[in-house]
Amino acid sequence: MSTHTIHVSEAVYRRLSERAAQFHLTPEQLIERLLLPDLLKWVEVDEAFIEAIPSAHSGEALAAVQRLTTCFADVTIPDLEQVLTDPLIALANLDQQD
Repeated sequence: MSTHTIHVSEAVYRRLSERAAQFHLTPEQLIERLLLPDLLKWVEVDEAFIEAIPSAHSGEALAAVQRLTTCFADVTIPDLEQVLTDPLIALANLDQQD
């Protein structure tokens, strides 16, 4: 069996290593298991994982959207247009592509 090298950011590798340690696996073993056809055979399933996501137009989903809208309705950013067009933002976020 041949092996291949892939390049990932330090942050991704750190998260992968932490998750692998939780399952007492190496990062390589974790990646191989993520590619299994039946992922749920080895993942610990908890209530939050099983909980169904409400359909897009259900009352529960619309209520959640309303709550989020209300949370951010009073947020103001001074000079928003200038902030959004600032070319330094692209440079500052250049290493945040992961």
